[in-house]
Amino acid sequence: MHLRNRYVQLLSSPVPDSLLEVTDSGSKVVVPSEDWYQLADRRVGLRWSPE
Repeated sequence: MHLRNRYVQLLSSPVPDSLLEVTDSGSKVVVPSEDWYQLADRRVGLRWSPE
């Protein structure tokens, strides 16, 4: 399911650094809420690859 439209609405909200976790590969961002995935991706400039 693609929720890019929803994520765009959230881009104006900041993502707390404490919610960001980058894997060793540096290609994924792990956050408590799926709504933050796109935000975190934009914040750290990484690409999120759903498993």
